[in-house]
Amino acid sequence: MLKPFDACSIDGGHFCDSHWYKTAAPELVSYLEKVPDGTVLIGVTTDEASNYLAEALPALLDLGVDVGDVQYQGSFGFIAQKGFPEKTVLRKVTTADESNTNPAKFNATVTGKYCT
Repeated sequence: MLKPFDACSIDGGHFCDSHWYKTAAPELVSYLEKVPDGTVLIGVTTDEASNYLAEALPALLDLGVDVGDVQYQGSFGFIAQKGFPEKTVLRKVTTADESNTNPAKFNATVTGKYCT
């Protein structure tokens, strides 16, 4: 059911450190499974995200976030609406050298009259 846009809210967010913790990918998958379809998700990386991310790659791909080629200290960010992978905006830089000089970035405004 659609709600007026002013009835929407920002959820506090979710942090997963997939560089240091083997549990980060399963936690991310669990989080994404619980998020209702239609939810707008914004994801960003800092420093290094690829170390323990492999288990979450299929769940990210379901969102339209194809980052299996991001190497050590590459960077990525995305805006996705769960259930609508064709709407996903993804920016990625696959290598550390590239990421250090020109990291993945974007400017975005999310607008709309209704949300789910």
